[in-house]
Amino acid sequence: MDIPVSVVIATGDRPEKLANLLASLWAQKGRAAELVVVDASSDGRTRALCENSEDSAARVTYARAVERGAGAQRNQGVSLSSKPFVLFADDDVVMEPGCLGALYEALASDGGLGGASALITNQQYHPLGRISRRFFAWLNGGDMDDFSGRCIGPAVGFLSWDAPGRAEIAPIDWAPTTCVMYRREALPDPVFDPFFKAYSLVEDMALSLVVARRWRLANMRGARVYHDRVKGEIKCGARQFAAIEMVGRHYIMARVLGKDGAGDHLRFAAYQAFMLLSLLRTPLGRRILVPSLVGKLQALPRVIETAWRMGCY
Repeated sequence: MDIPVSVVIATGDRPEKLANLLASLWAQKGRAAELVVVDASSDGRTRALCENSEDSAARVTYARAVERGAGAQRNQGVSLSSKPFVLFADDDVVMEPGCLGALYEALASDGGLGGASALITNQQYHPLGRISRRFFAWLNGGDMDDFSGRCIGPAVGFLSWDAPGRAEIAPIDWAPTTCVMYRREALPDPVFDPFFKAYSLVEDMALSLVVARRWRLANMRGARVYHDRVKGEIKCGARQFAAIEMVGRHYIMARVLGKDGAGDHLRFAAYQAFMLLSLLRTPLGRRILVPSLVGKLQALPRVIETAWRMGCY
C-alpha cells in the first residue's frame, strides 16, 4: 500500500546513518510514495546511496543543498515534494515497524489534526524532582500533572512520555522534527522560519507552534523511533550551542508566542540561569559550564537587539 506522504530528509556527511533510516523506512508495511533527500555532504556517498535505493515503490528525489542548514534544506525538500502529507525525519533515526502507517492513520482519520509525532524511545520526558517541578510550575504560571509534550513559559519544551496508561494519541503543544508528519495544508510558507540559519536549534519548535495556532498536534505512542545519537553530543561546541539556543528560544518566546513583557523576560533569564546551574550536576556539565556561560554572554547583545526591534522594551 502506497501512503500519500512525502518523506523529507536533510542530511550531510552521514551516509551510514541515512542508510539505517532508509532501511527502516523501506521495511514499513505501508510504503511512502515519495522520498526527497536534500544533501549538504562534501562527497558523493549520499548521492550514490539514494541512486541505488532498494525500494522501487517510492519515487526518490535527490538534491544538492542550495543552502546548508536543517531548516533551509527542509524548506528546499518541501518545495520539491508533492504529496498531501509531509514527514520530516532526522537522518539518524530508525523507525520501528508500523511507525509510518500509525502517523498517517492518525492524520487521515482526524481532519482537525495538523501534525502527529512519533515517540522517541530513547529520548523521553522524565518526571521532575521537587525543586525542578516548583521552578517549572512558576515558569508556567501553574502546576500540571506532568509537563510531557508541553511548551511552557519562555519557550521551554518537554518531550513526550511513554508512561503506562497514557493515551495512544496524546495531545501535545509542540513536536520535534526527529520524526513528525504534517498535513501539507497546515504548513506555513516558508515552512521553517528563515530566522533559523545554518546549524540551528528549536526551529522545529517554532514550526509546530505556528501550526498549533490553527490545528491540533498529537504524539502517537504506536509510532516509535530510535534516535541514533551519542548522549551529550554537541555538534557545534558548547559555546556556540549555548548562544544559538538562547537566541532561538528568545525569538520563539517573543515572536512566535508573543510573550514579550517584562515578566516574560524575567522568566527567560531565570530559565537560562537555571540551565547553567543544572550543568553542575554531572562531570560533562561541569566541563562545559564555562564555555556555555561565555556563549550566553556573547548571545546577550543579539537577544537585546531582537527584543528592541520587536518593541519589547
